[in-house]
Amino acid sequence: MRHSERLSISLAFFWHRLVNFYGQDQWKVMSGLSLTLGLRYDFDVFPSAADVGVAGGFHPTNYGNVQPRIGLAYAINGGKQVIRAGFGIFTGPTDYSDLLVSWQGTSAFTPMSNPFVDDFNKPNGVVGPGRSGVVGVSGPILASQSFRNFATSGLYPTPASLQQFPLGYVRRKFPNSYSEQATLQVESQIGMNWTLTAGYQYVHAVNMLVYSSVNGLPAGNLSDGRQAFTPADPRFGFTLLGTPTGFSIYNGGTLSLRRNFARHYSVMANYTYSKSIDIETDVQLTSIIQNYLNPAGDRSVGDNDIRHRGVISFLAETPKEWPLLVRNFKLSMLNTLQSPRYFSILAGFDVNGDGFPFSDRTGTTGRNAYRGASYYEGDGRLQRVFHLTESLSTEASVEVFNLFNHTNVQNIDQVYGAPDFLGPVPRQYGDKIGSPANPTFATPNFTGPARQLQVSLRVNF
Repeated sequence: MRHSERLSISLAFFWHRLVNFYGQDQWKVMSGLSLTLGLRYDFDVFPSAADVGVAGGFHPTNYGNVQPRIGLAYAINGGKQVIRAGFGIFTGPTDYSDLLVSWQGTSAFTPMSNPFVDDFNKPNGVVGPGRSGVVGVSGPILASQSFRNFATSGLYPTPASLQQFPLGYVRRKFPNSYSEQATLQVESQIGMNWTLTAGYQYVHAVNMLVYSSVNGLPAGNLSDGRQAFTPADPRFGFTLLGTPTGFSIYNGGTLSLRRNFARHYSVMANYTYSKSIDIETDVQLTSIIQNYLNPAGDRSVGDNDIRHRGVISFLAETPKEWPLLVRNFKLSMLNTLQSPRYFSILAGFDVNGDGFPFSDRTGTTGRNAYRGASYYEGDGRLQRVFHLTESLSTEASVEVFNLFNHTNVQNIDQVYGAPDFLGPVPRQYGDKIGSPANPTFATPNFTGPARQLQVSLRVNF
């Protein structure tokens, strides 16, 4: 084994007390085979409770973030085929924006009681309570009445009608999220300037933040078999608890064909087939787990799952030797086509009785069971350079985005408006199955930009 003498070590300190160390070395094992080993270690020091005015316990700093990496490359057939593989552990930084709600947004009065939530029954099991909190009345009817009374006469709600609404308790022992990533790639030259690449990528992330609505005790079942709840602590409205119990699994295969720029043009085509699975993709009210006692019931394809995605790009130029009227043109095109994302069909109100109305789904449909719309966009650019003098030139450009003016529906009204379906079950966008309870259900509420034209002129000297 021969050593390649490519040892690199880095040490970095950042102002918000993130400290990391990284070392990497590479060896040439044999002709055509090289091995790379790396090790990263970092820790993110949480501010003290006094820094942000939080009483009680606080998140401890995680010192176990050791992240090994290994990679290899093997060239065969005179370098015309190259096999690359790698594996590594990658720790994510602390997402302060998601944890901050627990530092300042928890109840200012008293911790919540729920015998089914072990974190509430442990000393310093959750972070808080903070100095601030949200207090209000529960339900849209009482809330609208209270607001009307305050706006017209200045009367505050009576103390007996108030409930506490913690924006988010968070488990005190909160390790950093991390992912296990593995890749395999085979690259082959198949002709003059053409390269074919096939690859596979696996990503498994754990310790991801998941919020659950936990102010509920089991109270039998609904008529469709779903778990029903009754308030666990009547002093509280809906109460969110964040735990590092989320995960995601991504498997993706890619196939790419590339022609390097030669003879005045280049082409690249890429196709990806993938699947992403999780129980909560992002910290959004509509993404909160429907039943905190059964988080696995929300396991499904993620909000960001795109099963098929194809991209084709093209670049060409006219030679300087061509006639004056057609020389010095550059044409580039980018076309993207991808399959739909998936959405949950939401009831729009509290169906299961846990006081949290945002994530309850209609009927027994699973999370992300509704197929959205496909996406297509073609962009193009035409440029020409005019040489005015030896040192002065201008470059005129015309760019078109969404050339074919395709309507890309990227989000829809997910609220069905009823606890159970009042007719055929909607399956996908465009199936013309609406909701008698909500006339705007399944209609677009966000689309991509329409065709855009941009003209520019640049002077170079």
